[in-house]
Amino acid sequence: MALPAGHADWREKLEWFNWDEFARAKVAGFKPAIEWKGKPPSSKIVEEINFRDIYWGIHARNNLTDIAYNDWDSYVEMMKEIAGLEPAYIVVHGGLDTLIDVSAIPLDDPIERYRSPIGAEEYLLACQFQHKLLRDMASRAPKSQIRVENTGVTEFIGGNKLPTYTHPRVGNWLEVAKLARIAKVGVLIDWEHAAISDNFFGRLEDYSQLPRANEFKPASNAERFLWQQLGLGIRKGEFPAARYYATMAEVVVRMKGSHNHLSAGYREEDHGVIATHPPIEIGPTFASQRIRSIINQLLQQENCLMCLEVDGSRADGSGPFPDRQPTEVLQAESWRNLCTIATELTQ
Repeated sequence: MALPAGHADWREKLEWFNWDEFARAKVAGFKPAIEWKGKPPSSKIVEEINFRDIYWGIHARNNLTDIAYNDWDSYVEMMKEIAGLEPAYIVVHGGLDTLIDVSAIPLDDPIERYRSPIGAEEYLLACQFQHKLLRDMASRAPKSQIRVENTGVTEFIGGNKLPTYTHPRVGNWLEVAKLARIAKVGVLIDWEHAAISDNFFGRLEDYSQLPRANEFKPASNAERFLWQQLGLGIRKGEFPAARYYATMAEVVVRMKGSHNHLSAGYREEDHGVIATHPPIEIGPTFASQRIRSIINQLLQQENCLMCLEVDGSRADGSGPFPDRQPTEVLQAESWRNLCTIATELTQ
């Protein structure tokens, strides 16, 4: 079981592995892990983490793919620093944001903003570059497992403001599994991202008001490749379509998701407020029962990593959740509950 940590809180997070809830989880067979966020740790920090026998990985910058696309030399320097620390795994998001002109999207229109701002040709270009990048990352960090994380098919304005809009990029849905397999890297499943894409393609929750997309019929070589090989219908000016849907069990099988990000989230918006990365709670609510079901599904695998992905308010007032409790409070509550749920499900 993994905690997110960075320079501001890594030492405090190490103490969370001494809590009673994790002690019971440890007896049940769980081991401590950390997923490092933000500026990479120093070699001395890595030495202490390794000394404590804690499995750890690094979440690369969310826009690393776009950094590499626009400035390869900067990417090389970043990878040199990360690879030298020899984390067990390195997570990267798919791209390319660079290909999307947000200024051309009608953000004030609740329907039109969900039509694709790019076509199959641009998406295929992003896939080809992503493959190149993943292979290069693997060659530069031979002692680390490279993992590409799935992302939602929609995005917030500036990354943290409503409304959302369609934002096609590599890894929006199950195609991430095939891309990872071709590139010979692993996958990290973000279950909230998967739920949001499922909501979009299935016209559920936040996207129930969108008109149903017409049956997608590929008209170009790029469209045919994406539809037949990756199961995505991308055409500029039309709603993106998915060739198939999947249950949670099928997602695990298709993505071979041994590494996972968990929160109680399954929506982007709730009554005009951003609803992503909420805390994990124990109770009868749909969100609580859903995350319990996901954890139970993951525990059917021989090995899996479950990393907390919960966010709240910040002392400096930044971020999308100013009205929530502080991040450290919500993460602490969620950590105790995650340990408790996982322990119960192994008995």
